[in-house]
Amino acid sequence: MTIAGKPIASPRQWAREAGFAHGRLWLTILLVGFLGGGLFFKSFVFVEDEPVVVNYLFNGIFIGAMLAGLLAVRGFVPIGRPVFLLLTFAAAWAMISSAVSGIAMNYVATLAMIIMLAGCFYATPTICLWIGQEPWRLLNKLILIALAVSVIFLATPYGFGVDPLSGRFSGFFISVAVACNFFFFGVVLNLASALRARTQLEVNLYIVAIVASLIVLYLTRTRSSLIEAMFCFLVLATFSPMRRGMKMLVLTLAGWVFVLGIVSGTAVSTGLVSVDEQLEEFRLSDSSLTDARNLNWEFGLQRIAERPIFGEGLLTKQTDGGTRDIKLGEGGSYNQVYDPHSLPLSLAVECGVPFMIAMMGVITLILIRFVNRFGLIRALQSPDFVLVATHFAVMMLAGGDLTTLGNMVDKVFWVLVGSLEIKNSLVHPADPRYRERSFIAGMINQRRPRAV
Repeated sequence: MTIAGKPIASPRQWAREAGFAHGRLWLTILLVGFLGGGLFFKSFVFVEDEPVVVNYLFNGIFIGAMLAGLLAVRGFVPIGRPVFLLLTFAAAWAMISSAVSGIAMNYVATLAMIIMLAGCFYATPTICLWIGQEPWRLLNKLILIALAVSVIFLATPYGFGVDPLSGRFSGFFISVAVACNFFFFGVVLNLASALRARTQLEVNLYIVAIVASLIVLYLTRTRSSLIEAMFCFLVLATFSPMRRGMKMLVLTLAGWVFVLGIVSGTAVSTGLVSVDEQLEEFRLSDSSLTDARNLNWEFGLQRIAERPIFGEGLLTKQTDGGTRDIKLGEGGSYNQVYDPHSLPLSLAVECGVPFMIAMMGVITLILIRFVNRFGLIRALQSPDFVLVATHFAVMMLAGGDLTTLGNMVDKVFWVLVGSLEIKNSLVHPADPRYRERSFIAGMINQRRPRAV
């Protein structure tokens, strides 16, 4: 039966389409609530003395609902077997480490890690696939909101968003350590959005967001994040498949030369800016920072040598190396002395060398699989690949453990890693459609002499 030549959907087909639309709506609400709600609570509600049990319940309820939603719409996507086996081994090893440590809260931390991986590594990118949204694009929208609030804080005369102890800018976020990472994400993701924008108005808006992200990132006085942002910017602009990337790269380099050469030179020569003051704010003139980092690494290596197999438990930084227990609702028990400030050292200290190899093997394997499927050029055009590869390398020296349920930076990182693995699972390695060339590669090939 048709009307004006168009077929009328059967009641069963209509119900199926309506159910699919409702499923997408609820999955979208759960996804935005999980990421946006978690970011809001961490930044405005649980600023100090965070009740751990409330945070765990909030994340657990949302992640459980997202997994139930995927089950209802039959939206599960299989991931690579080696990746799944490594994650399963890491979870099982963390449980054994908890038993060996004798600290009950390590079991809770291990369960929280499993929930985080299920929600961030798997459920979030899978739901993004169902609702037709790239994970990095969704994250960028949330970061744009936080960026706007941070700029408003910056414009207020009451010192909002400034850490009272260090004087460094944290903006919307709970701490400078979180802010610098999210502002770094903002620079890279807004650049990726600008390179893919369809209208000049969108390009201009994203350029404004890039400049604002760079300004607030500079105000955090975080050297590693600034270097990360500049490196990722150069990679994405250089390997962009459109001429827009080369234009933005040239303009950016010209802007850097102008700012660093003319503006900075004028400010220093006239006394408006003190070089010694800038070196002090970025902690470049104080060797105590590097000395403390070296001591953290040495202390971490010493503890790994003492407990190389099962480590001290996931909460080693909260239990002073596994020497004391903590209460379920206790917050603020982190002790930086027991943080090695290096990703491999942190993982090995927590649950032993086998756990460290498994966790780092997951990320390394996913990056390798992504290059094998899409090619190196396409990988360097992908913002999630560039972010994961760069941040993974920086964490070797700057720190991180990727096992905490409450850390929003860890959540975003695992979402990006999971996004890469979901793409790996959906694309055959030999499919030539996904191996696009960049503008640079096209120019090189055009200049090569053709065979006669």
